[in-house]
Amino acid sequence: MEKAVILAHEIKTAAPEQPVILTVHEMKRLARNAAELMTLSARLHDGGVQLELLSGPLTGVYDPHGMGSMLFAVLAVASQLDRDYIRETLEGQQAAAARGNHGGRPKVIDEDDVLFARALRDKGTPIPDIVRS
Repeated sequence: MEKAVILAHEIKTAAPEQPVILTVHEMKRLARNAAELMTLSARLHDGGVQLELLSGPLTGVYDPHGMGSMLFAVLAVASQLDRDYIRETLEGQQAAAARGNHGGRPKVIDEDDVLFARALRDKGTPIPDIVRS
């Protein structure tokens, strides 16, 4: 990303009258948190570089001036909320794991069932018959 932003600025400096557009596949590829997104927004704004989002709810080309700068502010808030949610979810999973709850589906077969199935197999009972019992 850093190299792409530098290249966009170099192109804009070489041809100041030409529009330069930094294209990304989706919004979450722009930055890891709100601070990075705001820094990127300022760099694009200062260099006059436009931003294009190819997928997601906000697809399109955004000019860093006017309403485009408002988009970056909204993206920063959304990005930070998303990161906070992920962090809270991970903290909740870690707390549950510390209590012995590791999530997922409950076990269908317990240790007694496994021992019973192995005993039947050792006696020569066919696997389909073991499954049915």
